[in-house]
Amino acid sequence: MPPDWADRQNPDGGWRSREFSSPVSNMGTTSVTLMRMIWCGLGDSPECRATVEYLRRTQQPDGRWTEDPAQYGANPPEWNRPGDLAVDLWETANNAACLCALGLAQDPVTEKAVAWLRANRREDGTFPGYIHTTYAMAAVCHMRGEGVEAERYLADSLRILHKFKDESWFDVMDLTWALILWGLAGLDVRTEAVRSYRDELRRRRNADGTWSSRYPGCGPQYTLEAVEILRALG
Repeated sequence: MPPDWADRQNPDGGWRSREFSSPVSNMGTTSVTLMRMIWCGLGDSPECRATVEYLRRTQQPDGRWTEDPAQYGANPPEWNRPGDLAVDLWETANNAACLCALGLAQDPVTEKAVAWLRANRREDGTFPGYIHTTYAMAAVCHMRGEGVEAERYLADSLRILHKFKDESWFDVMDLTWALILWGLAGLDVRTEAVRSYRDELRRRRNADGTWSSRYPGCGPQYTLEAVEILRALG
């Protein structure tokens, strides 16, 4: 984590976005920050504990998490848009994966989140919207001991990679995100999806050892993540 990593945590335990100007805690930023804290070994830090309490307080009665409408005036990007089902899906799945990684796989908060996610699948069992929902659900189900469902989402993730890896929007972030979540779940290169995402991450390494991103200013962050991921996976 960068030296100033905790500066954007609000008193309520949530985290402000760097991408648009709002003092309100942003659920997407909160979720990704929690994921990175756990991955960096900060799962027992005061900041992490405060974030978990924030999630407990902000979970909706139906089990999902969503963005605060107070952010509308700050013109949030589409992946943080309040009231958008696709956004609620990825944020809820990612939060559930983080809670599972913290030993809360059977906690009522996680149970409610998983029930809401399952209720909002398409008829064929896949999720609408962002691919990160599928990544996170593979991790969630693996950590909850739901092996058949975990395998299904890992297979879906593999299909996502094969279908979209050459699309201009498919970024290095879409590789590191999956591999961080699956690493938190204890999955390794014996799993085909992990092995394939790792291999694609290797393929995208630049000649100078860095990784490029379509998101401005994010290359260094994803390079640090990629180096650590590859070191762990071999």
